[in-house]
Amino acid sequence: MESFFVPPDHITASEISIQDEEFHHLSRVLRKREGDQLLVVNGSGTAYDCRIETITDDTAVCSILNVYENYNEPKVNVTLMLPILKNHNRVEWIVEKGTELGVRRFVPVQTERSIPHRIRYDRLRKIARASMKQCHRSYLPEIMEMHALDDLLVTVDAAFDKVFIGHEGAPATTSMRNVYGQIPDQRVLLLAGPEGGFTKEEINACERNGGHVVSLGVRRYRAETAALIMSVYVIHD
Repeated sequence: MESFFVPPDHITASEISIQDEEFHHLSRVLRKREGDQLLVVNGSGTAYDCRIETITDDTAVCSILNVYENYNEPKVNVTLMLPILKNHNRVEWIVEKGTELGVRRFVPVQTERSIPHRIRYDRLRKIARASMKQCHRSYLPEIMEMHALDDLLVTVDAAFDKVFIGHEGAPATTSMRNVYGQIPDQRVLLLAGPEGGFTKEEINACERNGGHVVSLGVRRYRAETAALIMSVYVIHD
């Protein structure tokens, strides 16, 4: 069943109004008609089975048949560091695949070895939205504004239950599977370094702020691959 995104302010207890870009896709691309059933997600964790009741020139009004909370979402709430890479296509790939995996939030982080590059936030949010619909998630991942690593670390105590730092210099005994344990219903921050990795000083700062340094194995991965490996381990245990 096709999934449509409708923000909460267009949803009541009994009806959903589909407008704008989603309405165009429903009416002009998919040629939906009155009586057809749809899956609608609100981007805040709720999904709805709906039936189209009326279609006008710019709006489809749907009745709500069933409501599902936390629909197709993992139990763990993951925030993933978005490394700043010189190839923005690879940053977009992290957002697309991370959304499919269940990442709740992406935060671009400036580190000492980050390559200066412009983050196209509108493009990343559009990719996250399309990926959320494609994989039938109900949360629309947040694309946060740029943070310096130090500024992010000072929020750790209040914002996260656990923090993991992927580092190729970590001993094999600190693999993700050995260190992270069972973490349902917790807020987890995953830090995957940029091209060139974290400096020793940055690793030390992460540890001082409660972070656990983990190994991703014997092979050396691209920054975007490392970020998604960490996500898979935590979300799909």
